[in-house]
Amino acid sequence: MLDAMLTNKVGRKASIAQGSAVMRVAAAVYSEISSLESMRETSLCNGVVSFHRAPMYGLICGLLELFLLTGLPSVYG
Repeated sequence: MLDAMLTNKVGRKASIAQGSAVMRVAAAVYSEISSLESMRETSLCNGVVSFHRAPMYGLICGLLELFLLTGLPSVYG
């Protein structure tokens, strides 16, 4: 789920660690969005955790209905 193709092992591990942290924090902070918690719980129960940072950031921005120009400063600012 939401897996990315990264050939660099270190980069891949870092991306998964950051994405998992983003998912964990978002599920706790935005508890009113039940799909975040259910997606996290389902992945953890299956033993498949591939929350890469970039797709997670996009997913969370989409669920929060943030527009492109709203989300850019937090990434590039």
